[in-house]
Amino acid sequence: MGDAFPQGLSQEYREAFDYFDKEKTGRVQPQDIGALMRSVGENLNDQQLSGLCGGQAMDFNAFIGYFQRKWEKASAFDELIEGFSFFDYSGNGTVRADDLRRLLTSIGQPLSNAEAEDLIREAGGDTIRYHEFATKLLSKGHVATDPLQRSSYTASTALL
Repeated sequence: MGDAFPQGLSQEYREAFDYFDKEKTGRVQPQDIGALMRSVGENLNDQQLSGLCGGQAMDFNAFIGYFQRKWEKASAFDELIEGFSFFDYSGNGTVRADDLRRLLTSIGQPLSNAEAEDLIREAGGDTIRYHEFATKLLSKGHVATDPLQRSSYTASTALL
């Protein structure tokens, strides 16, 4: 799986950024950032916009960084799904808790038994729907989203 941010998207984002950089200073003003984000398909609410730019002008590195982080997170999710699907013997989007427990406590950066049990209990017990579980792992920071941190792992060991 490739983690590289697509060059074509980077160019598209550069063009959108340059359009909204009305003063040609290399920065988009706070009042234009929402429109910039919408122009590339991101509909952020006021709180999300504030968290993104803190009410300050945004340079291209900050703008593209948002999308790179989003891309890396999506790539990490895909790797998790690929790894889980190896243990989906019935092909129905689930893994057995015993298989998951073994993975969580022995592969990658192992969790303690207690941490693994907590995650499995939260995930639903004996049979875990791994799409939802992967989302939970990413949201709780249990999985590295930086491809450099994941590069030494195969898809089945990207679980941690």
